[in-house]
Amino acid sequence: MKIKGQSEDPVLITPKRLLRLTDEQLMARYAKKGDAEAMNEIIERHGGQLLGVLTRSMGSREQAEDAYQTVFMKVIRSAPNYKSSSRFTAWLYTIARNVIIDQARRDKYRRTESLDRQAYEDGAETKLDQVAGELPDPEENLRGTELARTLEEAIGKLPEEQREVFLLRERAGLSFKEIAKITDAPLNTVKTRMHYALNKLRKDLVKQGYMETGT
Repeated sequence: MKIKGQSEDPVLITPKRLLRLTDEQLMARYAKKGDAEAMNEIIERHGGQLLGVLTRSMGSREQAEDAYQTVFMKVIRSAPNYKSSSRFTAWLYTIARNVIIDQARRDKYRRTESLDRQAYEDGAETKLDQVAGELPDPEENLRGTELARTLEEAIGKLPEEQREVFLLRERAGLSFKEIAKITDAPLNTVKTRMHYALNKLRKDLVKQGYMETGT
């Protein structure tokens, strides 16, 4: 997706000076000056990751591509209301989550499982980060291999609320506090969902022989 009037060549559409700006500065530039190059740089930085998260969340590449277009149209329309005190990535995925929910409502999709359980113990964030680091990373190591496919299938089998937290944390790179705000869930509930998601993924990978028991 490119803003109208810009070259299709990603090397040409983004001047080097824009590469040094933060997401928040780029948004301010677009909101104040209508700088299409600034918005194109935003899309270049976040578009691929966003599409991946949408695809895994919605289970359909076609729906994800439609949602992707909708998300960035909302970003463009809402640019004047963006508050630079809020991290852009968190704002972007708040919009994305609302788009996913709207799509689910249109499809008459109903969530059937609630994972609001007892909060994880204090210190969960550190432990969760340690467990997350144990999982093989298909993005960096074995893209397209059997391990990558196995991990993606395991992610797809997670209960929706666990999968949502996992994707926002591990793929979008959001903090637990940001995820709690986006999902309107208590911080400890978010950590609990992540805890269950990581344990389920680890068990699946152990079962498939990609991790050792107790790793």
